[in-house]
Amino acid sequence: MHKQSSPQVDGWNLYTPSQRIIRDRTVWTKVQGILAPLQFAVCIISLFLVVRYLSTGEGYYVATVSIIIKSFLLFLIMITGAIWEKVVFGQFLFAEDILGNTKGPYPRHSKQYADLYELKQKLQQTRINAFKNYIKDVKDNKFPYKDVTVSANDDVVNALEKYIKK
Repeated sequence: MHKQSSPQVDGWNLYTPSQRIIRDRTVWTKVQGILAPLQFAVCIISLFLVVRYLSTGEGYYVATVSIIIKSFLLFLIMITGAIWEKVVFGQFLFAEDILGNTKGPYPRHSKQYADLYELKQKLQQTRINAFKNYIKDVKDNKFPYKDVTVSANDDVVNALEKYIKK
């Protein structure tokens, strides 16, 4: 029996094993499988009708209707695709693009309304700087100092050490 593997991009699996099972079982995969070639076929037909109208002046109504049908199918495949993403991945994948959650590059059809990637980078740098300052203060004997030190009597410390060694 042939073992199915996940498609890969740059060596990374596109799906986890559980996502692949969900992808293969959901009706939305079938919907996408029907709508994608249908939308492509309508696009080719619409292109032909528009070119015919532009070159001959005939068929304005048919070309216009084909554009409306093509646009409707594109809208439908985008909505059902978003549902598919939510079912398979547990989230709408465009959220990553809209929030600017990665370094990019972003799809040209998306717009970033926030730059969470940059904020995460600044937050990480702030963490690093805080730990560097902490290490420096410890090495320079500026921390800990008496006001921030909690003391315990020797009996408590000895009992704790004995407990830890068990």
